[in-house]
Amino acid sequence: MATSNFKFAWVPNSKKVTKKDLPENELDKKPGYIEQNSVTNLIQNFKDSDLLKALKKILESDEYKKDRKGKPQKYNQMPKLMRIKIRNLFTALAVQRRIDWDHLIRIVTTWDSRRPMTVNVIRIPGTDTYYITDGQHTVLAIAVRAMLGLFPDVDPQDFLDVEVNCQVVETSDLSFAREHFLGINGEDKLPILPFDTHKIHVFGSRLDNSSQEKYVMAERKQAELEKHDLIPVHPDSSDRFKPGAVIDVNLLKKLEVEDIKFIGENHKKYWPQEPLDAMEVLPFQDLRKKLLKEGADFSTQEFKDFMRDLNAVIKEVAGGYAEFKNLTQKAYPDYYEKAFGERPSGCPRDASLVLLMQLYQKAGGTYQYVPTSLTSRYCEQGKTMFQCLSKEKRELFK
Repeated sequence: MATSNFKFAWVPNSKKVTKKDLPENELDKKPGYIEQNSVTNLIQNFKDSDLLKALKKILESDEYKKDRKGKPQKYNQMPKLMRIKIRNLFTALAVQRRIDWDHLIRIVTTWDSRRPMTVNVIRIPGTDTYYITDGQHTVLAIAVRAMLGLFPDVDPQDFLDVEVNCQVVETSDLSFAREHFLGINGEDKLPILPFDTHKIHVFGSRLDNSSQEKYVMAERKQAELEKHDLIPVHPDSSDRFKPGAVIDVNLLKKLEVEDIKFIGENHKKYWPQEPLDAMEVLPFQDLRKKLLKEGADFSTQEFKDFMRDLNAVIKEVAGGYAEFKNLTQKAYPDYYEKAFGERPSGCPRDASLVLLMQLYQKAGGTYQYVPTSLTSRYCEQGKTMFQCLSKEKRELFK
């Protein structure tokens, strides 16, 4: 059980956090809300910014003019929208991914005709042959559904004559097919950030009342975060340093709702004035699961004292979670080199949690459910991470 002679005492922050201090919650929207901004406004904002000057400078550079030389520049040379029969479409195997038949089956069985289904193709001038550079699985799914009679308005016997919506680039330059494929599948696109994916999933439940599991689960996780004043933010947001900001949204998909409750309660009680650090997420998910496996009861005063003492160690030794993580990332490689004579390639995911548990015990902690798997790790060859802390840090435990 937790002892009264624990080395460190928790000293709460004197500044109270109010709702005004929290980041803007972009996901707190009601049914009927539609995010919008006119293209006219966006272009006007661009015209009024320094970005336009930067663009003009690029356009005037010799490097740009050299790179553009010989490449089609006219508006009417852009891809044309056409409807092309399935029998005239060929997949460009040299530039496409291999066919993923399981993926094809998923498209067929989860079909929704409202989804965008435009296929990108290249046509060799003077021919009726169209090479698919992106969308081969879409074309195959349409063909399979038509062949099996899954389109009520299509005769299965005529499935090869079904016309597919295509964007057609007409060129005799077959090497462009590779550029076309890469551009469509990544090089010309901004990546979808975890924040945007989470936002779309939450809105799917909150605004659209979708019953899809991924939408419902995202909304449940978001609701639990909000209970503890934890707000997911875009990584470029000016709010990312505000109290309760959740920047590492990519980690949410690895958490259960109960994990978020455990993490959220700890953060709100001890660190409400800080953003949520990555060390508070997966390491504390691991801690929760290990404690449950050991038989811990989170409702007892003994457990509450344990969590208080853990946070006191972090505050006294490092000042906060981010700083404690940095401390570990310095101590672990030094420990490994002393124990094994070489520098490691990285720092294990559980190193921060192991160091924290070992410092907790060194400070006099005696919580009976601390797993030995956390206190006995990284102690090889008579060396420990504690020995690799600065003299100043080590003296805190005397």
